[in-house]
Amino acid sequence: MSDVVCLSFPPKATAELDFAKKVARVGRLKKMHALIFDRMTKARSTMVRAFAKKSPDVDAAAETYLSYLTAMLPPDGKACFMKSVLYFHWSPSFGPPTSHAVDDVTYEAASTLANVGIIHMMKARDHIATACRSSAERIEAEAYRMCCRAAGCFTKAHELASTMGEMGDDFPLDIHPAVVRGLASFCLAQAQELALAKASHNPENRGKELLGKLASRAHELYAEALQGFAGKTRLQEDAYYRLLYAIRVKKDLMQIKTFTLMAASHSKQNRMGEAKLSAQQAADLVAKAVAYDKAEKKYRDKNLTAALATALEQTKRTSYNVQRDAEILGKPAPCDGPLDLISPQVLAMPTIFEMPEMHSDWSPEVVAAFELK
Repeated sequence: MSDVVCLSFPPKATAELDFAKKVARVGRLKKMHALIFDRMTKARSTMVRAFAKKSPDVDAAAETYLSYLTAMLPPDGKACFMKSVLYFHWSPSFGPPTSHAVDDVTYEAASTLANVGIIHMMKARDHIATACRSSAERIEAEAYRMCCRAAGCFTKAHELASTMGEMGDDFPLDIHPAVVRGLASFCLAQAQELALAKASHNPENRGKELLGKLASRAHELYAEALQGFAGKTRLQEDAYYRLLYAIRVKKDLMQIKTFTLMAASHSKQNRMGEAKLSAQQAADLVAKAVAYDKAEKKYRDKNLTAALATALEQTKRTSYNVQRDAEILGKPAPCDGPLDLISPQVLAMPTIFEMPEMHSDWSPEVVAAFELK
């Protein structure tokens, strides 16, 4: 099995939407637009079903629907004509199970992309759980690609959400620009961690120093993710605090991993002062992380608790090895502390999501006549 604990969060839910019926209710539907609205309704329904089933076709279904929305998106689209005509209902991923309706096509596109990202994270979580010793390296590589794809979706969702202007306190937190950016960092952090796990299967070929740099970057990304949620205490929901707990523990685990690898690397280079100090800092960090985990009884995750127990054993083993090597070599050279984390090695990058081109159903004539008045 894989050592990586992949995490995800619940998908957003959305109500069915009949575009033609909604427009017709306000008396603005033109005959030439009835067909395209009908196809938009079907494309959206197909996408919603793909979300529910976590279908392999979720990307294709979302891209088809977004190709219809492209004609309406600012700055060149027809979004102004949809105001007060179409309201898009989405429930937040972590928050009260109530839908939030907004008459903004950008909100619809951002919510769609965020949900595609969530589905990819759920797939990565389910996929990594199937790994065994013989398949771990292959499955970690596949889960890595899923996490990078999720990061790309959240990055694009953040780009869209950032154009929506001021958001009130009642606006869904999972579409807030800072939080969506944090979710993108969270996905990349898990991808970086998967890259570290894959590299660790044969560490002699890569060296402890490089592994430490990979872990340092994962820690950096988890810290960025945590920052995205900073100050968002208005949401008193268990799902939100459970996610905060998970990001905090994952950040701590990667920091502990980095110092543990640094200790092994320094020891191999006979730099015993730095090795002992790195091992001590790893031991101090794991003690604090375990204490935090015990205090968070309501939101604890058994897999993360187990990962902390493993980290504790690894730091003890590393400290023992460093002490043994120091005694063999003689008195270690003094080292002023504390040490900083080793410089990060960037590996995981988001798989860029490009908005699809306008669907061919939007002929020049249909676009030109699109005034719902």
